[in-house]
Amino acid sequence: MMPPTRSLQVFMTVAEELHFRKAAERLHMTQPPLSMHIKQLEEWIGVDLFSRTTRSVRLTPAGMELKQRVARLLAAFDEMTEAVRHVGRGASGSLNLGFSASAAFDVLPRLLAMQRSRYPQVELELREETTAALFDSLHARAIDAALLRASPAAMVPEFSYTVAAREPMVVALPLAHRLARLAEVPVERLVGEPMVGFSANGAHYFRHLVQQLFEAHGVQPLIVHEGLLPGILALVEAGVGAALVPASMARLRPGELAYRPLADGCGLDICTLYCAWRKGDFNPVVQNFVGVVDASGLAQPGAVRLPGGPPAARASMAAPGFDVSAPALP
Repeated sequence: MMPPTRSLQVFMTVAEELHFRKAAERLHMTQPPLSMHIKQLEEWIGVDLFSRTTRSVRLTPAGMELKQRVARLLAAFDEMTEAVRHVGRGASGSLNLGFSASAAFDVLPRLLAMQRSRYPQVELELREETTAALFDSLHARAIDAALLRASPAAMVPEFSYTVAAREPMVVALPLAHRLARLAEVPVERLVGEPMVGFSANGAHYFRHLVQQLFEAHGVQPLIVHEGLLPGILALVEAGVGAALVPASMARLRPGELAYRPLADGCGLDICTLYCAWRKGDFNPVVQNFVGVVDASGLAQPGAVRLPGGPPAARASMAAPGFDVSAPALP
């Protein structure tokens, strides 16, 4: 059993001052209670800690030993207290983050850089999965948060969401393609154009988004092949067809492919990346990461854009954080 921490603090102050009155003044207390702390400590240990005369106060050998040990003990206590505070504030700990493949080329690196800058002591564990798998991993508590793409109707109601980023869809073309000469490509110019589309398995969000865009312009696309990112770009380079992809994909194969914005996307050309986490999860590490996402500004117009191209967003902005109640993914 340890003596009271206050008695040890009083002892250390007297041991440093070697003067009871000065020690009492430093501790903002009167001398009698200070002397009582020392007396109780000496009785508890069973030895004298100070040698007192009318002219001086000195540490006994036992007192010198105690001073050294208490100094180490108080330093360890301060270190422990600071470590606990760091965990309680989310400044240390671990974050298991899941992400969809399309987030890895622009948004994820930016968010991770901000996260490491603000919370360098938080350990990051990353997992790449499809959106459906990310929802399953969140539900199973295998991950703490996820960067994913899903339409509002497909969002699982057990989770909370905030918009992580918005970016336009652009046309990926072989360098020698005739449409590559245009600064912007009207959607109608894709009529009869061989296209590489998104697979229903693993790219449901992008498949639905592209379908909406074509339907809004009355365009029936000529889909000659379907696949997933980033493999779709290899097919475009091989001449299989053109493709609509997120603007951040332009960081891949920049010397082999041409990327052109749509001339008339009418707002349907904007794809959205969400950050999702479990409702009621008050883990400060998770909440701090959500704060990083909101502070990143990547959901604002122009934050994610085609390199060298026009601003990214033409869509209206929604509130950055919200909850969704909707049926689960089929």
